[in-house]
Amino acid sequence: MVLKPPIGTAYRTEWNWLGRSMATELTLTGLRSSYERGVQPKDVVEQVYRTIERVGDDGIFIALRDRERVLVDAELLGAFDPNKPLWGVPFAVKDNIDVAGIPTVSYTHLTLPTKI
Repeated sequence: MVLKPPIGTAYRTEWNWLGRSMATELTLTGLRSSYERGVQPKDVVEQVYRTIERVGDDGIFIALRDRERVLVDAELLGAFDPNKPLWGVPFAVKDNIDVAGIPTVSYTHLTLPTKI
């Protein structure tokens, strides 16, 4: 049985960065604070994917982008820019929103790949 935090509870992530344990709340404020301290988007991406694997619920996502492709996109962000409020924020897209390279299914019973 997987226990999930109540709705509205922010997930916290932890990893080692430059020999120090870093904890980040996955909120806009928490991520911004972490990026200001030097945490890199690729570190957040890795932690998000580890969390997805740890939870182990295949029903959460209809499609999940390949980790390596997301890491490349994270590197392309360049240096932290505090003037871009959504810089480095991981997000999910509902299956009825058209996004290039991701299936738009709108809750149909199609057989879809699990990795994009």
